[in-house]
Amino acid sequence: MGGRLLSAAAAVLHEGRILLVRRRDIGTWEMPGGFVEEGEAPWEAAVRECLEESGVGVRPGPIGGVYHRPRQDLTVFVFRCRYESGEPVATDEASEARWFLLEALPEPIVEVVHERIADVRLGAEVTYRTQTGRGNTDVRAEG
Repeated sequence: MGGRLLSAAAAVLHEGRILLVRRRDIGTWEMPGGFVEEGEAPWEAAVRECLEESGVGVRPGPIGGVYHRPRQDLTVFVFRCRYESGEPVATDEASEARWFLLEALPEPIVEVVHERIADVRLGAEVTYRTQTGRGNTDVRAEG
């Protein structure tokens, strides 16, 4: 894979709520997701990571955003996923997994995750964003 890293996240919106997991390693709330494994498609990684981190089964839908993190040489794909089965549970990777109203997100959430959630809420738009953590550049949305 070289130096560039690929990651995928599942934006699971269901009944006006979003699924978030609290990472065991750093304690922040995020959408379920993680690194794309060798030979795996990004949408497959989003589905796998969601099940591994939350116990919730999903089906991948349209892409909601593509994010480049230059300092980490990381590209993150966020997929709008459809809820299929299961209830959120704590796992080896997440100390908590819960549904939250979009208007009542928990803390702590890092700035880039807030941006990704806001982008997913745009609906049919696809957002491409370079995320530096201190303001953004190269923001582009296409419908």
